[in-house]
Amino acid sequence: MAIRMETDRAFAEIFGHRPDWLALVAGREFPLAASAQPKVFKPKVECDLVLEPSGVADPHVVCEFQFYHDHSIFPRTEIARLSQWRRVNPVEECRKRDYVPQRVEAFILFGDRGHLPTEADRFPQIHHAFLGERLAELEREAPDCPIIALLRPVVADSDTEVETKAPQDYHALRGHAGLEEEDRLCFSAIYVQFLMQRFRSRSPEEIRAMIGELLPVEETRAGRELIERGFERGVEQVTLALLERVCGGLDSRLRVQVEALPLAKAEELALALLDFRSVADLQAWLATHA
Repeated sequence: MAIRMETDRAFAEIFGHRPDWLALVAGREFPLAASAQPKVFKPKVECDLVLEPSGVADPHVVCEFQFYHDHSIFPRTEIARLSQWRRVNPVEECRKRDYVPQRVEAFILFGDRGHLPTEADRFPQIHHAFLGERLAELEREAPDCPIIALLRPVVADSDTEVETKAPQDYHALRGHAGLEEEDRLCFSAIYVQFLMQRFRSRSPEEIRAMIGELLPVEETRAGRELIERGFERGVEQVTLALLERVCGGLDSRLRVQVEALPLAKAEELALALLDFRSVADLQAWLATHA
């Protein structure tokens, strides 16, 4: 992994909404999830993401996203798997001879092989994959897949590669035919946040130039939209869309407050919002920053 970044909340948002993308980067099948929740909503199951299946025959999957070396990752993941097993298999049901317990599996997505501890062999029941390697394979097999553009700032070794491809990656996310409009807004917002983390010394204006001015934006659908509405409107839209998802909805008063933020404050909010766990976090941020 090229650089240490805060990815847990973003990855829970991405793969919780699109578990099919997790299957792509994992190189294995996952059940079609009835729900997918990050750990902030499941404090009794301390892991990054839990995929809950729609059918009883399919397993629950406890997921961790690990982008640094930590000897405790496999024991922690196994504890989370067992905690989820206990949660979905009530004690009274387990005492019935004809009861078939709900299966719970575990999966760890590592950034690269350097993050894999030597203890892996002791936990053969926990599956794992390496994000950088899988995205490189995907780029050869399905170069149009949006997850490649979305996660390039996280996995690419070269800053030059990220910066050079930023305009096409951003505009691909904003205009991808395979994404719903809400997903285009949310995933492009996450992409910009990844850029802001990777290039921490760059100003918001430089990030804007990186994604919007290094190509003739009038030649792309997303570029035309940015020209028509202006970049400020784009920041406002992606921020509001992602806030709706992270906070579970906004009332009209909060929406008006967010819409009234000047561009610089809206950019600060866009960078901070993936740390939010509820509407209360947004209210606290607005109280100190607006």
